[in-house]
Amino acid sequence: MGTDARPGHPQAWRRVALLGLPFGLLTGMFGPAWASDASVVPGSGSARLSLPIPVGESWTLVQGPHNTAGGAATPLSSLDLAGGSGHVVAAADGVVQPISTATCANPDPSAGLVVIDHGNGWHTSYYHLRNVQVVVGQTVRRGERLGDTGTALPCGGSAVGNHTHFGIAYYTSGEFSFGTNMVDIRGMDIGGWTVWGTTHRGCLINDRTLVRVCSGQQGVVNTGISG
Repeated sequence: MGTDARPGHPQAWRRVALLGLPFGLLTGMFGPAWASDASVVPGSGSARLSLPIPVGESWTLVQGPHNTAGGAATPLSSLDLAGGSGHVVAAADGVVQPISTATCANPDPSAGLVVIDHGNGWHTSYYHLRNVQVVVGQTVRRGERLGDTGTALPCGGSAVGNHTHFGIAYYTSGEFSFGTNMVDIRGMDIGGWTVWGTTHRGCLINDRTLVRVCSGQQGVVNTGISG
């Protein structure tokens, strides 16, 4: 298959970023997509995503980059996080989206999977949730509680111990289909932490302090930074 070169699509941004153009110029050329260069400019803050955990809390990176099935096949779109109060929050403003029944036996967010549309095709997903606080069509703000870490499996898979499986997807039409249209999270900047590493064994590196928190370690702190 050929590479999608649509402005705003992650593959297009990967190629443009290789030119070494400054981010201000990139946004002027292609528009103000909230995550326009999120996958290609580590540490730039351009994704404008926050960590999906409450401000001030320190959580454990249960598992580094992996796919929606928990495996090694690319794209490695997801991180597993646990700890703190257990409250999982929205990584950015958006609208709660419907989920395809083709991949989830129970597509209602209350079953444990919440998906947020942040505009221009970009979406974040939050899996294994319990005590879900939102419904489809609801507008949410960055940092708003979506639910709590859990082990719910409305779309299959497995879960050992309460956590959330946080992922990023890109699509411009239709419903969220678990496991499709996902975007590789490696190199993305989330809440002032850049995602690096190989399957499951990756790390989050703080862009300001260079503190490294790797799989199985606690210390991923939400300091209120977006991007």
